[in-house]
Amino acid sequence: MLTQTETAPPNAVLRLPPVAERAVAGSAALFAAGAARIVLAAHQHFPVSNIRGAQDRLLLVRCRQGACRLVAGTLVRDCLPGSLLVLDGQAGGRFEADGPCDLAFLTLPRIALRDRCRRIELIHGSVVPLQPGQALLFDGLLASAATPQPDALARAIGDAALALLEAEPPCNASSTGAALTLARARSLAASRLADPELGAASLARALGISERYLRTLFAGTGQSPARFILNLRLERSHRLLCDPARDRLSIAEIAFSCGFVSQAHFSRLYRARYGDAPRSTRLRRA
Repeated sequence: MLTQTETAPPNAVLRLPPVAERAVAGSAALFAAGAARIVLAAHQHFPVSNIRGAQDRLLLVRCRQGACRLVAGTLVRDCLPGSLLVLDGQAGGRFEADGPCDLAFLTLPRIALRDRCRRIELIHGSVVPLQPGQALLFDGLLASAATPQPDALARAIGDAALALLEAEPPCNASSTGAALTLARARSLAASRLADPELGAASLARALGISERYLRTLFAGTGQSPARFILNLRLERSHRLLCDPARDRLSIAEIAFSCGFVSQAHFSRLYRARYGDAPRSTRLRRA
């Protein structure tokens, strides 16, 4: 059982086990993980600040059932089954549920990252897909963290939890977490085509995953993120050229609106894809 299980009213405060942080041999830090669980009703909000001590902790959140989203300023992340959401408790924010949602939290003191020379702001908002075995491991860590532990075991729990954030096993694109992340990547790329800086690095950063993991996701589709983005740009430009309602747009305006850096560059890529010049496509349609 987890330390706290409740249907959380808006002003609920979840109390976590006290944090044990002591220095050993000058640099080694021993710490206790905390565990909590909340059940949100449909259309309910739950502030991160209602988790007592959250401002001093790293939060690992697993959606056990249903779905919700975290909103923290400009950061919006889906919390879905099959993945782990990583939060800096100091950043605050709130969970918003459209329907019933069951959330489990594993919390670690910030010293845990300092001991590993990790910067919390670099992983805040990350979404880590969980393989079935990793999900079972996480549930076991939750159960262990819910009760007081000897120092050595407390440290082992924290180390195992942080290892989940560092591991990037080959993903199965048919798994729920990976498929959802891939779908989000495709949707986000389509919404940002006008940005000439859109690429694997910026897309991974926006999704809160590593570029390496993004490339692994796309590998299962037979194309790289860069090739996927280029194909989207060419397909959109082709639709615009074939649409009479867009005749007022110049070839250059269409190219720039699809994220190409120059008309000449666009024309070369367009001809390679469609065997025709952009202007010829438009004239032939007329």
